[in-house]
Amino acid sequence: MIGQPALEPATAAPVLEARDLVKHFTARRRLLVPALAPLRAVQGVSFQVQRGQALGIVGESGCGKSTLAKLVMGLHEPSSGTVLLDGRDVSEIPRTEFARRVQFVFQDPYSSLNPRKTVRQALDAPLRHLAGLDAPARRARTAELLDLVGLRAEFADRYPHEFSGGQRQRVGIARALASTADVLLLDEPVSALDVSVQAQVLNLLRQLQQELSLTYVFIAHDLAVVENLCDEVSVMYLGRIVEQAPAEVLFGSPRHPYPHTLLSAIPTGDRSQRRLRVAAPAGVDGPAGSDGGCAFAPRCYRVEERCNTHVPPLSAEPAGHPVACHFADDTDPEEHAG
Repeated sequence: MIGQPALEPATAAPVLEARDLVKHFTARRRLLVPALAPLRAVQGVSFQVQRGQALGIVGESGCGKSTLAKLVMGLHEPSSGTVLLDGRDVSEIPRTEFARRVQFVFQDPYSSLNPRKTVRQALDAPLRHLAGLDAPARRARTAELLDLVGLRAEFADRYPHEFSGGQRQRVGIARALASTADVLLLDEPVSALDVSVQAQVLNLLRQLQQELSLTYVFIAHDLAVVENLCDEVSVMYLGRIVEQAPAEVLFGSPRHPYPHTLLSAIPTGDRSQRRLRVAAPAGVDGPAGSDGGCAFAPRCYRVEERCNTHVPPLSAEPAGHPVACHFADDTDPEEHAG
């Protein structure tokens, strides 16, 4: 897998960790309008990322993965739970210190760049305020950063509209690296790009991770991208983690019906490698935040009565492959192949 060699179990410690993160959004009260129930966007999510590795967080739109990323970055205040960086609560870390270590790469590279500023000006702010470089050092470092992401030095004086989508995303990655960050949160960084350009940017991310020992939290809905880039994968559904496993384990033998349904829908040209089709019954998702049962029950091919009355916990067994399903030990996709 992509990434640095795993640390020895006795010394392994996560560089980034989330513990029981919860985020509820409450609608503003209006005159003569009934109060709405709070939207539980993230419900008790926990994960760990080892130094030099890539964690993929996957799920369909609206599952809460982008909200989770904003909680980690401090762009949202969690309703409860903590985020730790090298074992320190990030709420106790000065924002400037945190920004030197952790940076965000946005989904839309055009809207994340100021159209009134050149690339040099976009890189100048983190180089000045976070890296503390003087003007000559900033000019030299700007050229180094552009070369690092595969852009020519003369591009520094161009504006965002003068670049293609892939080039703009390279600028966004360079800006994230300008602060000497070693942890990057990437929120759908290639979803707005053409397929061929996606491959180029992903190859760049692999190269940078190996050269700079970067740690990634990679948010995506494209399972093929996550399978090729990430060491560990967490699958989210309506605000909860429903399965966590090493990438080769999850993509080889998922135990929760939701990721198995997603994987069975991936087309493949190799008939010998084609996954069994699993039919997901049409249904309406359970309400985000419902405590009355499993949120995936209306769409699950294994649903039984207890699925509608008891929320399955994210079990820790077997070690290294937690799954939140009442039937995690006996889910047999062959019985439900379509």
